[in-house]
Amino acid sequence: LSLTSYITTATIYNNITTYSTYKTESYSQHYEGNVTLKGNANLIAGANPITFSGTVDSDGTPRSLTIGNETNASTVTFAKDVGGTNSLNNLTFYSDLTLNDTVTKVNVSSWNNEGAGSVNPGSASTVTVTKDISGSANTFNNLNIAGTGTSLISGNNKVNGDFTCTQAGKTLSFEAGKTLTVDGSFTITGEAASKITLNSQTAGSQWILTTPAGDANVTHAIVTDSKSTNPFIRPSYSTNNGNNTNWIFAANYRWLSNTTGTDWETAANWQVESSAGVWTTATDFPGNGSDEDTVKVVANANSKYPVYSSASKGIILDSLEVDADAAASIN
Repeated sequence: LSLTSYITTATIYNNITTYSTYKTESYSQHYEGNVTLKGNANLIAGANPITFSGTVDSDGTPRSLTIGNETNASTVTFAKDVGGTNSLNNLTFYSDLTLNDTVTKVNVSSWNNEGAGSVNPGSASTVTVTKDISGSANTFNNLNIAGTGTSLISGNNKVNGDFTCTQAGKTLSFEAGKTLTVDGSFTITGEAASKITLNSQTAGSQWILTTPAGDANVTHAIVTDSKSTNPFIRPSYSTNNGNNTNWIFAANYRWLSNTTGTDWETAANWQVESSAGVWTTATDFPGNGSDEDTVKVVANANSKYPVYSSASKGIILDSLEVDADAAASIN
């Protein structure tokens, strides 16, 4: 069934292909079958609810779905995946949104909560956003930030499960003064040559992160203007770009791949990472006066690897990573 103007019945039982704007201002809308968007669609039902019993997908080209508008704030309920096969562009809504427990995937470019409604995320859904998040009352089950470029994350956002970003080179820019609350794990995993940036949309004003410090796994990140309400978040191989509270940044050390020595306490056997992500010869050895250093031992062309003697004073490190074809000895 394809519709191009008004929906004239409250319930549609077959699959539907949508093209533009559909109105039932005196009726609710119930889509019993699957919905495929072949164009950007705006569904308007006055103040009546809109429900989807089937999946909602784009036709292969990312399409936008808007539920209501400023004067027609319909609640919307999804019972199956949204953009699970072909991602949507923008998902925009103006009232309460519910994801039933049968929803596992919501894949969109931008998530736009334009009203004062709440979000019931269900217990099984993972929302993946590649661009922006807006709204003041967003709640997610699991939230994944993907895609290249910058994502603007605005308003206070609550994640009942896990928050994840593993897109190397990605920038997550949070609204200053607003709080991201994550009850599960907070995982940021960049790459050595392409770190993930976490910053504020207003330079010099902090964004706020509330998450169990022990469940924060941040690696290869650049962090600016952030306040953790729980001490302490300890990122690995990451850069402190300033104005961060309750974040502890270790110095990142790497064993020289061509050194001919084996003494742990010889600084010249190590490289240290600068704030710009450049590796230079160290002026100290890891663990000397700090228990926050991260250490990586890489393969050495001369088969020379660090040896730490028990006769020394002892060291405490944040982490020690030894490549499969390398070694380290503590005597």
